[in-house]
Amino acid sequence: MTSESTPKPPLPRNRIVRTAARIGFSVAIFLITLEVSLRLVGFEHRRYIARVRDNQFKAVVAEFKQHPDSIWGPKPDTGPFNSLGYIGPEVSLDRTAGKIRIACLGDSCTQFGDPAYPALVAKLLEDRGYDHIEMMNWGVAGFTSFQGMKRLEHEVLAFRPDIFLIAFGWNDHWIRAGFPDDVSALRSLKSGPVWSAVEESRLAQATDLLVESFRRPRRTLLFRVPLGSYRENVCSMIRMSRDSGGKVMLITAADCLIDDRPIQNHLEGLNSLGYSSAAAVHADYVEATRAIAAELDCNLFDAARYFKSEISGCDYFLPERDPVHLTQAGLEVLASQVTKHLLATGWLE
Repeated sequence: MTSESTPKPPLPRNRIVRTAARIGFSVAIFLITLEVSLRLVGFEHRRYIARVRDNQFKAVVAEFKQHPDSIWGPKPDTGPFNSLGYIGPEVSLDRTAGKIRIACLGDSCTQFGDPAYPALVAKLLEDRGYDHIEMMNWGVAGFTSFQGMKRLEHEVLAFRPDIFLIAFGWNDHWIRAGFPDDVSALRSLKSGPVWSAVEESRLAQATDLLVESFRRPRRTLLFRVPLGSYRENVCSMIRMSRDSGGKVMLITAADCLIDDRPIQNHLEGLNSLGYSSAAAVHADYVEATRAIAAELDCNLFDAARYFKSEISGCDYFLPERDPVHLTQAGLEVLASQVTKHLLATGWLE
């Protein structure tokens, strides 16, 4: 007589469902706990700048959000930014007869200050009787010429400014292990609103950091915006501004580059790109700005030359040898010179 093992009866369906629900609930609680813990310890790792503090001027923290065209952009009504996303009194898209509208595009050197240089220019002009000026500060910390070009195209031109003050040339030649700005913008554009929301999760950011850590040794070091692309971006901004009926003044990026130590975190791998120092690469971008102004017959205020040759420029940069950002006194000098150049153009009459 043979004995056969009796097969176990299948688990009731409702028991399987309850078990799966318990497992799912436990996993959800674990992930939520991990997400909350990461937030409590202040962990963040975004592919864009989320916030920045202007320590020198005790300014309010400026907050940014992911932007489909320019990678990141200001959060309206936060920090110094108004509800339209720029700094300064809000103006209507409709133009007012007799008003002259000036748009200032740039990076943190344009955004920062208490007040920043565009507001100082507006005040100097008002003191001279030019009370018909509408000044718009479109500067955003960390911006390159690529991002400025996108901001101009998708946001600034709608306001139809009469005059454009364009000042880039710092963040373009910072080095990143990964994608240049134009490729990063494509990735941001393709991500869509749902994925952008997912990327705000600290778990997603931690995963991204781990992936980057493994990939980094195999990535090629690149400038955020190579020199040739910088030239193309600035030329595009000039053409777009002129096509809209505006006039353009370029401003070179002044510096106090004595050595690379204060900005070393931006320069890892500089030698592999053919440069011996930050001063050398910065000089190339400044010279490119001068060349563009000459080629396109564009008005130029050469702030780099002024602060280096005509005054003791390093006295006007931030303490601890920040070679990028001007002190408030330095911003007043910059504003004074920009005002002088604006008046000389005759554009304000």
